[in-house]
Amino acid sequence: GAKTAAIMNLNEKDIYYAKNIFEKRYPAGKNANGSISYVDSAKDALLDADICFVMTEWPECKEVKAEEFTKLMKKAVVYIHGKGGNIEEAEIYRSLFPGYDVIGFDYVSENPWDAQKEFSEYFRELEKKYESITAVANSIGAYFLMVSEIDLDRYFFISPIVDMEKLIEDMMTWANVSEDELREKGEIETSFGQTLSWEYLCYIKNNPITWTVPTHVLYGSKDNLTSFVTISKFIEQTGATLTVLEN
Repeated sequence: GAKTAAIMNLNEKDIYYAKNIFEKRYPAGKNANGSISYVDSAKDALLDADICFVMTEWPECKEVKAEEFTKLMKKAVVYIHGKGGNIEEAEIYRSLFPGYDVIGFDYVSENPWDAQKEFSEYFRELEKKYESITAVANSIGAYFLMVSEIDLDRYFFISPIVDMEKLIEDMMTWANVSEDELREKGEIETSFGQTLSWEYLCYIKNNPITWTVPTHVLYGSKDNLTSFVTISKFIEQTGATLTVLEN
């Protein structure tokens, strides 16, 4: 059900009644078909609430601006797709996060330096509307999020690219391209649909990711971009949790 915030002005008599009679009759925790919790401030009452009834003219409540009501009461899950994905994939997660606004982020960046700017601006605007933001990021979407160093509440990664330099080196091996050849030509098209870029590789080498944020990782055992050895190293370095989905 919906979480309802009731903000009331209590004088000394009301406080005595609330603590000695009302709370004894309706203790914190489960009550009938719902539950009750008691807090000490209007903002605490608003946090994650779906509905709010204000029954007071208490100065503290008047100081809470209208936009703060919306911000404190709202939380979002942002789905960041991988290469070739789309924002419609966000619908998969709606049932997994009840009470959240589930939003698909349809970014356009194709490299980390553009992603850093685009992701930072996007989440900066989103933070004006939501008190709590969770990210669900897939493949290169997770890599772009880590590059951008966005400070959110929770992170869920799905077969993320966690070592882009290793991936590019692997693709160079698959395409039989040397580092000297890539430096000379700048860009090389491959038979498997990827464009190798010297500028991209140099950026990766000069801007390594340092990720220390608690993260939950779901890894597909048949991921052909990130090996289990690579993902395990990331888990060890970051302290993330790992769930492996077989086959």
